[in-house]
Amino acid sequence: MRATKLALLLGFFVFSIGAGSLGAIDVEEMTPDGPVQAQPTLPIFLAPPLADEELFVGTAGWGTVANPAYSVDVDDGSATQSFTGVPVGGAAYDAANARILFTSSLTTSFSEIWEWPLTGSPTQLGEITHQGSPLRIDGLAFIGGTLYGVLSFDDFVPAGIFSIDTSTWVATSVLPFPAGPAASGGLSGLAGDAGSGLLYAPDDNTSQVLSIDPVGGTVSVVAAYPGGEVDIDGMTFGNGVIYLVPDESGSIYPYDVGAGAYQTAITSPFTASDVFSGAAFLGAGGGATEADLALSLSCGVGGSGVTCTAMVNNLGPDDAESVLVSITLPDGLSYVTDSCSAGMMASDLWQWVVATLPAGASDSCTLDLSADAGATGPFTVVGTVEHTVPTATDPNPSNDTTTTQVSLVAPVPALSGTGVMLLVLGLIAGALIVLRRSA
Repeated sequence: MRATKLALLLGFFVFSIGAGSLGAIDVEEMTPDGPVQAQPTLPIFLAPPLADEELFVGTAGWGTVANPAYSVDVDDGSATQSFTGVPVGGAAYDAANARILFTSSLTTSFSEIWEWPLTGSPTQLGEITHQGSPLRIDGLAFIGGTLYGVLSFDDFVPAGIFSIDTSTWVATSVLPFPAGPAASGGLSGLAGDAGSGLLYAPDDNTSQVLSIDPVGGTVSVVAAYPGGEVDIDGMTFGNGVIYLVPDESGSIYPYDVGAGAYQTAITSPFTASDVFSGAAFLGAGGGATEADLALSLSCGVGGSGVTCTAMVNNLGPDDAESVLVSITLPDGLSYVTDSCSAGMMASDLWQWVVATLPAGASDSCTLDLSADAGATGPFTVVGTVEHTVPTATDPNPSNDTTTTQVSLVAPVPALSGTGVMLLVLGLIAGALIVLRRSA
């Protein structure tokens, strides 16, 4: 609630002056660390498993939590308690590992990273850091295999979008917000659309939903908040719909991106007001599926130096969703651009998510690569394809990985018409000399 956040803000205003380190403070995002935490009580967990096509939602305060975490059926609005006792900040569904990742303020200020494996109790995995220090993350979202986080406010680190290594939990800034929408710390949630490669975020400063291109840096307005709402922290995306989740009782608001309109609101399971909220969308539809994915990869000289075309085929029997294609580039080759809007490059790994691939269908994308100065190869390029939906299996993994080689060969200069004539005359002259000597 705004009143709660304002009260916390005023308290920290006095605290900051006494400490001699007052920075720019937003009503929504008071300080990166929040108040001194009391020793947390032992959480109590109730954990029936989530099912497909459901939302995971939770709330958080500063070291406290006013509501349990729930799973919410997006079709009928029914809710089931998942666990209680652990605050939920930013949340994202890690489809590859069938788990919910979320930040928490149980003992720190939302730098803790926790996992909930869809059943049982959540556990803390570690702490998100940036340049060796804990980093508060207010929202989480996956696009393909990349975990993104949003930082809304920090005294020392610019607000913006970060990529987070899921093995070390080290965060790297990919899109700071020095000016324009979201610059003043209004973002506190994040959602990812693997099909378009876009992130979505709620901006409480303007009461608008924003779209963010983490690669190109474009920030655009998608829609205004639904009537009367000014404080929305939780956000997630699934099946073309953005779900806006406030941190109090009332409604969850589905926004259909394609239709450009809000759908019928879902009743929120929360009964008490809290300070923050988080949400994650589970499932890409249906139950268990089986689809044989096959990847082919061809590379040749062209474009900026080398072009590689990856083609993924779904040999069936079922349709496939959220298919992840990964291309590992060797030393000497660098990414320039690609022909598909959902392609993403990080270090030497390029990834492309195919949102939907029906049985019997195929899709392709071409990469334009440049070669380092003096490098001619041969270059070995490795490609893999995999399901990211945990309920999908590949009955024939032998065709999921492919390797190809390409070399840069210096071209032979073309001869002009005069050059050809001189070459012929030289050959004739040489032949006559050989004949005369042998006579």
